[in-house]
Amino acid sequence: MNIVSCAKNNANHIVFYFVLLHRYICKKDLWIRVGKKSRHARHSDIFKKSSDLLWTNCWKLSKFLGVVMTLTLNDLKTILHKVQDSPEIAMDQIAIVPTELSNTFCSENCTLILKSSKQKLVANVRKMQKSMDSADTDQFIIQRNQFWLKEVSAQAVSVTQNSSAAGEPVQ
Repeated sequence: MNIVSCAKNNANHIVFYFVLLHRYICKKDLWIRVGKKSRHARHSDIFKKSSDLLWTNCWKLSKFLGVVMTLTLNDLKTILHKVQDSPEIAMDQIAIVPTELSNTFCSENCTLILKSSKQKLVANVRKMQKSMDSADTDQFIIQRNQFWLKEVSAQAVSVTQNSSAAGEPVQ
């Protein structure tokens, strides 16, 4: 029985490991063996895939805007169940954005808007950031928050639930 074995990893370095102990696995092999299968199994369900992608997009938006995010996947699932029951809009057409940038991004401070509206809104905020003077940072944040609140409230999508609770809008 061979106690010491050797193998080459991705960088063509020889890695020695003991056969009887824990085996060395590089990141690529770990991704192929475990991560890729797990993601494929999770994304085979359309609802789970859309909730994962929506949460990831919310997280990226919160980092871009500098807002603390406390929105969880369970919060997104309750919102998506209401959208799924509604025939008015498809789940792949919506985006969730914070209503007020001065508060945390949570289930009480979120609004449904169309993805195209979100893209235009983020592009406008980027233009505002590029034209900002470095001395007026506080004034820029106030103007950005007012602009965001006005645009998000104008573009909000109201979804009514057709099942048990009638007429409860989701914002």
